[in-house]
Amino acid sequence: MIFTDTAIKRIPFATSSAGIVHRDSKTPGLMLRVGMKRKTFRYQSEGRENGHRKTISRKLGEWPHVKADQARARVLEIIGERAVGKFVITPPRGVTLAEAFVAYKATLRTRWLADCEGIFKRCLGLWEHQSLADISNSPEKVRDWHLALSKKRGPVQANNAARLLRATYRHAQKFNRSLPAMHPATGVQWNKQERANRAIPFAEFPAWAAQVDAIEEKDALRAAYHRLCVLTGMRPGELARLRWDGVDCAKRKVVIGKTKTGIDIEIPMSLPIVRQLKLARAAGRIAFEARSNEWVFPGPGKDGHLIETHERHRKLTHSGNAGRHTYRTVAAQIGVNELDIRLLLGHSLVGVSQGYITRALLVGSSLRAAQRKISARMMQLMKG
Repeated sequence: MIFTDTAIKRIPFATSSAGIVHRDSKTPGLMLRVGMKRKTFRYQSEGRENGHRKTISRKLGEWPHVKADQARARVLEIIGERAVGKFVITPPRGVTLAEAFVAYKATLRTRWLADCEGIFKRCLGLWEHQSLADISNSPEKVRDWHLALSKKRGPVQANNAARLLRATYRHAQKFNRSLPAMHPATGVQWNKQERANRAIPFAEFPAWAAQVDAIEEKDALRAAYHRLCVLTGMRPGELARLRWDGVDCAKRKVVIGKTKTGIDIEIPMSLPIVRQLKLARAAGRIAFEARSNEWVFPGPGKDGHLIETHERHRKLTHSGNAGRHTYRTVAAQIGVNELDIRLLLGHSLVGVSQGYITRALLVGSSLRAAQRKISARMMQLMKG
């Protein structure tokens, strides 16, 4: 087998911790060890020296952080160094942050993958080629990095970057017991973050509804999206990625998979929700006919669905996550019980007793009644 990135991508992961070793038929000594979660390039040469068997082994890096051509080039360098006597066996440097992040990314749900990749690229480039052990042994440098990042990119993004560093390290610790016990962000002075109050004030509902009506005149698909953010309380990204196969008209519910909490959410439909879904269907067919059968909110980009959900060129005072805050506030105002609110929003249930609840059985009963009450109050507020 000749190693190429395409060929390596097709190799399935091993089903046991023993792993599987593949050898490159083009370059002597180039190997690929395929484990249950990683694919690692190695150089290995066996021979005899002074009458004794000698094995030289060197880790070259993990795919896809290290490409097949890069691994082959490094092996050729090692062969050349050995030929002239310059090859020196050095202690392994350990896994780098970039390599550990590749492994950590493989465990992420689709929703968070793009966010984490962006944070890593913007904020963690300083550390990407350093070993995890070296970073962990320099807590004061990590602390100073976090402080500088807080001033440059703000307290929230600095905290998110430090959390990503911590999560990547902890994931690597599961498979490498030699790493220091203390994670690199141990000495970070975390910035205080207060939960934002983003709900639409009740007195401003009629003005907000008029703004959405104005958007509908030019783009009915986006208007339906903004109304459904408020009427369903869905997370903006999850609503933008909603597929028609998740809309069950017969059972009058919407199913959202791969959510932030890792559970599937079943949201009962009310009449106002149905109306906005019909509006999205009609508008999507007109604007994006080829994609309208897959996505509830199709878009022009490569992802196929709506990406930019904020109205940068139109006047809309509240959008995005404000809809979720508004939904929660209205539900509390009209007396919907806490359990129903948690189920409708897809929040994790608390305690052993709530853990026994079967969500699906409540969609057609108490949750549907609660959804109708919330939608009725929303429409009342929009009319003023």
